Amino acid sequence: MPRHLAFPFAVTASGPLAALAQDSDAEIGQSVGILLATPVGDRRCVPGYGLPDPLGRGADVDTIAQTVSAWEPRADAVAVAVSVTNARGEQTATVALA
Repeated sequence: MPRHLAFPFAVTASGPLAALAQDSDAEIGQSVGILLATPVGDRRCVPGYGLPDPLGRGADVDTIAQTVSAWEPRADAVAVAVSVTNARGEQTATVALA
């Protein structure tokens, strides 16, 4: 099975770069994490890729779920659960893949 480099890049104890099996839960989770950490417009070759900037309106559960559904088809949209919690005016979104 093909392998993809792990992010962040790391060298294993035996010497080669760390990698994840393609389509494994870990690799799909990594892909979703990178997607949600990328602001829309950050990748010039794919201008719509990423999560719209929540500045001024906060994290939007529907926007996060729609972004994952649109850009990572391996993460079944039904299995994506997003919860938003507020603490001292800060928001944290947690995305769980089943």
